[in-house]
Amino acid sequence: MTQPLSRTGRRTGVVLNYVSLALLAFSIMASEYGWGSGWPIAGIAVSLILFILTFMQVYGRTGLWRFVHLKLDQLDEREVQLIHRSLRLSYATFTVMALLYILILNLSFDFLSDLRDPEGDFTLGNVIFIVFIYLSHILPASILAWSERRVLL
Repeated sequence: MTQPLSRTGRRTGVVLNYVSLALLAFSIMASEYGWGSGWPIAGIAVSLILFILTFMQVYGRTGLWRFVHLKLDQLDEREVQLIHRSLRLSYATFTVMALLYILILNLSFDFLSDLRDPEGDFTLGNVIFIVFIYLSHILPASILAWSERRVLL
């Protein structure tokens, strides 16, 4: 069921969703690396709740998640152009972010040896990989949520 959400509300939701994603990733890493006693678990719980609520509000309630995943033959010309523009911008952004990640990852292995957790795993790489998978799916809808005056599909 889709319901209108103001442009400011959508933008706030997009920002909160990304902030909660970053906090969730940081809290998982903090828990894995032992950076604190109980706060990483609290950070995981709070950020996961915020992440789910903002996702449901911005992408579920407005129908943006469903809209950007529809087949092109189910859309009219204007909708195809909207999706095309959002995909172009999101994948250009995603490509730059992925390449920067690879660069930073390579440099970090060269200069830093503290990125492995106590068991010898590289949790940072796994967490960022999962974040990138999520971003690859949500960036087109985020661009529409951010840029369009009215979204109700």
